[in-house]
This record gives sequence, C-alpha cells and structure tokens, in this order.
Amino acid sequence: MSDYNFEISLRPVEHYFFGGERTFNRAGDDKSSFYAVSNLYPQQTTLLGLLRYLLLEQNNLLPLSDQPEYIVEQTIGKASFRTHAREAQQFGHIKALAPLLLRKGGAYYRIGHELANDAYSNPDHGDQVLTADGLRDGAPKLNNYKAKEGLPLKAISLEMTDTAVDFNCIFREQEHIGILKQSTEEGFFKQKVYSLHQGWHFSLFARLEGDFKLHDGLVRFGADQKLFYVTVRKVSAADQPHWGHVAGESGSLTLLSDAKVGPDIYKHCRFAISSMTDFRTVRMGFKGSRFAKDGIKTNLLRRGSVLFAKAGQLQELTKTLNANLNYRQIGFNQYFISKT
Repeated sequence: MSDYNFEISLRPVEHYFFGGERTFNRAGDDKSSFYAVSNLYPQQTTLLGLLRYLLLEQNNLLPLSDQPEYIVEQTIGKASFRTHAREAQQFGHIKALAPLLLRKGGAYYRIGHELANDAYSNPDHGDQVLTADGLRDGAPKLNNYKAKEGLPLKAISLEMTDTAVDFNCIFREQEHIGILKQSTEEGFFKQKVYSLHQGWHFSLFARLEGDFKLHDGLVRFGADQKLFYVTVRKVSAADQPHWGHVAGESGSLTLLSDAKVGPDIYKHCRFAISSMTDFRTVRMGFKGSRFAKDGIKTNLLRRGSVLFAKAGQLQELTKTLNANLNYRQIGFNQYFISKT
C-alpha cells in the first residue's frame, strides 16, 4: 500500500453531516424519520464521490451536459461505485484509494474496533472457550472490559500501535433543531452533527494518473453540503504512514477498513474480535418533511476487526479479503497482518 502519489486532507470549516444506513431513526414508516444522526466520518464511497467532483470542478468540466462524454469518462469513469457490480469498474484518473485515516500534525491514526483498542492477549495465552463446533479453543482475554460499561471508540496510531486517542477527543457532537418553513406537513426535525477538535483532519491517500489539475480549496461536502478546506499534496512512499506491521505467520490480521466478505469468512478463523456494519450508497433528501434514504443495502465487516486464522488458514483468509477487487480499489477490504 505504498504506491499512492497524492494525499488529500479534509478539514471541516463547520459542523458536518454524513449519512448512512444507521443514520435514520425510523418514525412511522421504514423510509424516513424526523431525527437523523450523522456518521462520525465519511465512507469510502463518499470520498470517491468527492474526488470525482473535485476532478470535474477543478478541470472546468462542469456542467457535465456541456462536455463530450469521452472526456468525462477519461476523467472520472462512466458511473459511480456500484455495490453489486460484477464487472470491473474504472474511475478515470482515480486508480486506487487508501482507507480513510485521521491525522493530527504529522501523526496518522486508523479507526479501531472498540473491543480491540485496549490490550488483549494472544488466544494461545487467553481463556479457553467452547466453540461453535463443540471444541475448546483459546480466546484472547479482553483487558479492562466490562459488559455493562462497554469500551470507548478510539483512533490508533499507525506509527506506535500502543498509542490511542479516544474519539471524544477528536469528534465534537452537536444537536440541531429546525423547522422546514416550506413544508405543508409537520416540519419539525432534529439532527445530531459533528465537528473536529482543533488540529484534526481526515486524510485520504490516492493513486491518480493522467493529465489533470488538483489543488487546495474550499468544497461543500456531506449531506448538508457544509464547507471543508481541502489540501492536496503529492507524496512518495517515504511520505506515507506505515500501514501495518507484517510479522510472518503471526496467524492474525487487522482490518484497516470495512470489508465486503461472504458469510464463510469465519470458517477460516478460530476466533475474531469483530462485528458487522450496515452499508448502502445513500441519496439523502426530504420526503415531505422527513429525511429519506434509498439505495441497495449490504453488510460489511467493520474496520478495526481482528481475525485470528486457524492453523494454516491465514493465506485462505487473505485470499477471501483480496477477492473483491472493486471494493479494494476504492479502499475497502484493506488489512495488515498483525504482530501478535
């Protein structure tokens, strides 16, 4: 993961709102709600959409109706990301995206799974548990875990894996209440939105090829089209963070991003610290006086999950994650082999 040649940093000028499958608390039907909760950070498909827009806008290719179709295709590809596409998708100048990172100064952080953020033991030295097939096997001991209290979400340093920052030190939560004055129905709604604490940025590494312009500037981003300041810089392998630590046949791997996998992923695992997350490409808008969503829903294995392979199954586990090339191309299904 060192062949990226650009870093795009995003700093919100104000609060922001990123939609997703769990954004909407249902009220009265299964499609809309008076209360909407933002995701903490943008999904890979949202970042792809932003980069496609920047390439069009900064190269004077808007509106699209005024441009030859072949020029648009060369710049951003024929279509946006399709969750269930069977053919290989191409996005013009955009050849690959890395998983989203958080950055403060020169330090980069990945987004962890809360159960894997505190230190845990290797399964060989943990507790014995009864597995689904009726056999006893090792499970890592989760230090400091109390089921009733849970654990805080954290960002974990890519340089020093024992350094982590609680999300409440990165993300600032706000609630907004509003009324849609033009609505003929009840127009009350509430939003939970976020901003970043001073010094924090979203960071996206990408591989871009071809003849194009891309530069710093302001852009409207997210469901509420709030202002973000975009910083673009060309990078080499030496400028990039360490994406993970490879330690031979360690027997476990950690997800750097959400992963599209089949239900048989766990047949290669003797244990996993993991969970699933709902995902769909969302077009956010109002239906009457309510927030509405559409798109095709799918399930992804959550970023930060740690998968402990069965003996001799690590290669099969990585093969499963590597199989979905369209998802990997835009930053999903990325991982590193763990030290433990």
